Amino acid sequence: MLIGIGIAFFWVKEHVLLQEEYITAIGEHKLFELNDGSSIHLNTNSRVSVNFSFGLRELNLEQGEAHFNVAHDKKRPFIVSAGNQTVTAIGTAFNIRLSQQDDMELLVTEGRVSLASGTTDTPTPKTMPTTTYLEAGQQIAPNISAQSPIEPVTSAAIDGKLAWQRGFIVFDGTPLGKALQEVQRYAKYEIVADKDIQNLEIAGYFKTSDIDKLIASLEQSFDLNSERKGQTIHLRQR
Repeated sequence: MLIGIGIAFFWVKEHVLLQEEYITAIGEHKLFELNDGSSIHLNTNSRVSVNFSFGLRELNLEQGEAHFNVAHDKKRPFIVSAGNQTVTAIGTAFNIRLSQQDDMELLVTEGRVSLASGTTDTPTPKTMPTTTYLEAGQQIAPNISAQSPIEPVTSAAIDGKLAWQRGFIVFDGTPLGKALQEVQRYAKYEIVADKDIQNLEIAGYFKTSDIDKLIASLEQSFDLNSERKGQTIHLRQR
């Protein structure tokens, strides 16, 4: 009996079950390989928990951003929860970005996924889950629900959105105020800018691992001045 239990435990541990939590620090991105052949690429300051069982692969993106490349397995659905949304993969690859307010942006890069939202512990006719489907090259933007409009995304735009996997942020005529919100995700200090320069348009590739160089580039390109006080950098016109 003990031998039988030992064999069963070894088989479950080595071939089926996985319970892990993967985390990245601010400014870090890292690729994690899972035991079913799938992979998770985590962006800066992100955390995802993984719980694989005999019949189900469940994941929860607790914060940040992740790109999931899913190994096909009809017998075990691959389901990712993020905020109040649930994404089920159908042999695919997709990117999820979760804001601090639990708003989620979903981008499908390969295959097809289903998106369910509005689930509650005690569903009513008004809160019953609503499901929609997205295919490669489609996204639903932040503040989404399964009833939100699906938007097409060009190959160039997808490349820009996933540039973080190569250690870059891409801007294409992005207002400075909005760009700094993105840069802030990779910085260990606060970055603020005066209102009169927040509409300056930024374009280019910038390394997420060298935010100081990005700030220096902004100073040179727009004749700005930066002042550092403690953990804050203040940008203003010269």
